[in-house]
Order: sequence, then structure tokens, then C-alpha cells
Amino acid sequence: MPYDKSATARKLSQRCLLLLVGLAAFSAGCSEKTPTVVDRIPAVKTQVVRSGPGAGTRTISGVIEAGVSAVLSFPAGGTVARVSVDIGDEVKAGQVLATLDPGPFDIALKTAAAQNESAQAGLMHAKEKFLRMETLFKRGIVAKAELDTARAALVNAESSLKLAQAQQEKARDDRRRTAIVAPFAGRVSTKEIKEFQEVAPGVPALTLVKSDGLKVRSMVPVSLARNLRPGEAVDVGIPSQPGVRIKARISEIGAVAEEGAAVPILAALEGESSDAPEILVGSAAVIAFPVSADDKRTVLLVPLSALAMNDIPRLASTGGTGGRAPLFVYDEDLGIVQLRLVEALELLGNMLVVSGGLSEGDEVVVAGTSFLEDGMRVRRWEPETPREDITFQGLGLGSAEK
Repeated sequence: MPYDKSATARKLSQRCLLLLVGLAAFSAGCSEKTPTVVDRIPAVKTQVVRSGPGAGTRTISGVIEAGVSAVLSFPAGGTVARVSVDIGDEVKAGQVLATLDPGPFDIALKTAAAQNESAQAGLMHAKEKFLRMETLFKRGIVAKAELDTARAALVNAESSLKLAQAQQEKARDDRRRTAIVAPFAGRVSTKEIKEFQEVAPGVPALTLVKSDGLKVRSMVPVSLARNLRPGEAVDVGIPSQPGVRIKARISEIGAVAEEGAAVPILAALEGESSDAPEILVGSAAVIAFPVSADDKRTVLLVPLSALAMNDIPRLASTGGTGGRAPLFVYDEDLGIVQLRLVEALELLGNMLVVSGGLSEGDEVVVAGTSFLEDGMRVRRWEPETPREDITFQGLGLGSAEK
């Protein structure tokens, strides 16, 4: 076969090309670096704290209480025969609410009546005997000792009659009071008994609250309470009935500060029957207390979304917040957030009024507080932060497929 120089040259060229490609692939594999792990710092939305004029009122939360309430019970034990009301029912004064089985009381009344009759007969017998002994003693027929015995029997018979009469009166009264009667018009708030149940005397059976004369109980800071006076007018709002405002007057002011340096205040509602007829005892309420001119001052306003609600249970387990509100403040120089407890006065719409613990210009976290911890590294969220795009590069010879 003749020697083909061109074919030999092509084979050598192909082998060299394959060798170069292999060396390039080996070099690329050796030079490939391990991807760098990027430490992603979470972004939080912040807002700079600004001051606002102090409001002319201070709004404090409270709860509706009954001005008059009564815990009703049976004066004697027995079996409940009937319960005519349920919780929430409106009742009238004098209405029968529950009754006991009258059978045992009827028997007790008959027994007491028989004992009374027996005691009366015994007294008559003792009196006749004493008179007879007294006559015989005067005639010298019986000794003085027999007269004294007859006199003692007479006194004992008189006492027995008084006791029998009292027992009959009690039995008659128990029979008459086998029913619980409403002492005033109101609403049943609790029901502790049911039919066929055995009850002991004096054990609470029903609680009745008066329909009118409602009050609001609130815990007021000492700094505010010291400027309040009984009879002072206040406004009461009901969160469950937006727009409802009821006039009220302070009726009681506590004399002792309780937990959190707060004083209990009671405000009596006026005209609630027409303004808000569906107010229930136990409902949430807010009282707007007037603030004196000397107490009006500049305050800081913080969005409610800044409250670190997730940290409240943890703080409660380690001693509580002392009545203060937890917030996260962003430190731009350190790039971290710090948990801070601030003095909160009241709510104004969706803003929290803060009187201490913050300064104007502080930057508080208003979104993303649920995952934060004290001292955690974060970055400020900026609306113009560029979006990360991932580019896919096609691999292969020629142009990428579309």
C-alpha cells in the first residue's frame, strides 16, 4: 500500500487536538474554586420616631362592672325542683327564679306544729300542778321542796313552749323561702344549680346583676390618678361598638397603689340605656380621662406594629416588663437591633403614645419583629434594593437552544 502522508497528518492533528482539550479540561477542574457561602443578613423595615403634641386626654382600658349585684342562695338545704332561668336572662323584681322540693319542708312544718301543741299542753299541765302545790303548801300539807319542784317544771314547760313556737316559725319561714325570688330587675350572670341537684343552705345558686347603674373599672397610673376627683366627668368608649361614646363620672378612687404603680378607678355610666343598650357586664371599655394643662407635654408616637409581641411571654417568665412595652431599636453604627422597654401612655388610633424610653430620632423596627432577638445583626430594608437575578448559561457547541 502506498504511504499516504496527508492521512497520517490528519490523524496526528486529531490526536493533538484531543490532548489539548483534555489538558484544558484538567486545568479547569484543578482551578475551580469552592463557592463562597454568603452570610445573608435579614432586612427589617424601620421608622424614625417623631414627636407629637400631647393629647388633652389620656385613654386607659377598663372593664364594665355591675353597679349592683347579688349572689342568691337557698336559706335551707334540699333538692332543686325547678330552675326557671338561664345565664343572660332578663328578670323582673319579684320573679321566681328557682324552687326546692317542698315535700320535706311540709313535713317539717307539720312536725313543728305538733311539737308546739304538745308544748302548750305541757305548759297547761305544769301550771295547774304548780297552782295545786301552792295551795297545798299554804295549808301545810306539802313540803316546800315539792312546791319548788312544781315551780321548776312550770318554768321548763314555758321554755319548751317558746322553743316549739320558734321552731314552728322557722319551719314556716323555710317553707315560704323554698323559692329564690329576684330582689330587683336585672340579668342572670351566673347559674350554679340545676334541677334534681342537692344543695346546702347558703351555697351560691344564682348571681343577679342590675340592668342599670353600670360602672367601668380601670387601673390608672398614680401620676394621672392624683389629679382626678370624684364626680369628674369622663368619656367611655366600647371597642365592640365603634363610635359609641357614653358620659360617665368618677365614683370611686382607690387609696392604695397596686401592682405597676396603678390605682383602681370606678366611673359610673350615665344614660347607657339609650346610648348603648347592649352593653354587657365584663365587656371591654376605654375611659378618656382629661389631662390638666400642666400635664400636657410633647410625646413620641410609634406605630403599633413596632410592638415586639413575641417577646412578651419570654419577658413575663423572667420578671415581666413592669408595665412597659417592648420595642426593637435599630443601631445603624453597629448594624444590630436592641430590645428596649418604653413607657406607653395610651393608644391614639394605630399609634402608641410613648413618654419614656425613646428619644426623637430613634429608629424603631416596624416590620419583621417576630424573628428578631436582642443584639441580632440586621440591615435596613430599602425599597430600591436591587433584586437578585439568576442567569442560566447554556452549555454545548454552537448557539443555545431557544
